Amino acid sequence: MHAFSALEIYRGAQTLGIPLVEFFGELKSAGLNTLPGTAAEILDDEVRIVLCADKIRTRQWLDVMRAAHSVGFRSTATIMFGHIETYQHWARHLLRVRNLQCETGGFTEFVPLPFVHMEAPIYLKGRARPGPTYREAILMHAVARLALNPVIPNIQASGSSSGPKACAIACRPASTISAAR
Repeated sequence: MHAFSALEIYRGAQTLGIPLVEFFGELKSAGLNTLPGTAAEILDDEVRIVLCADKIRTRQWLDVMRAAHSVGFRSTATIMFGHIETYQHWARHLLRVRNLQCETGGFTEFVPLPFVHMEAPIYLKGRARPGPTYREAILMHAVARLALNPVIPNIQASGSSSGPKACAIACRPASTISAAR
């Protein structure tokens, strides 16, 4: 079973009043195998306090993933971009993911997720932009490849939010991208 965001794990352990590692043991016994990397948004509290104030903070997300990896779980890592963040926030996020991967080796892939604005409350209130530009979608993949190489070689593209053209470019081997311009 592949389930439960870091937020759900954190709140579950907190509700039961048990350490994360113990909670993961119980989940493993119940059939959980891997975790999605969701609820990461941007791993920078400067953004999280505005974008997802009701969710866990950066340190808590990293602690959940660290605990998961320590007991043998593997997970994805994600980033949601194109809302209120800057390139500096991208860099901080990527470095935090890279550092945790160097420590635990538990991430199987990295998945950039473009912000989908249509029904997002922050966008509807005029406080976020309508997702990344095409250029930024390609840039995120390129920068992720550089920042996470070689510790996370699997950088994926989200077809439903990036579109087929951006996915095709983002997933090409690096040696073919400059020739495609």
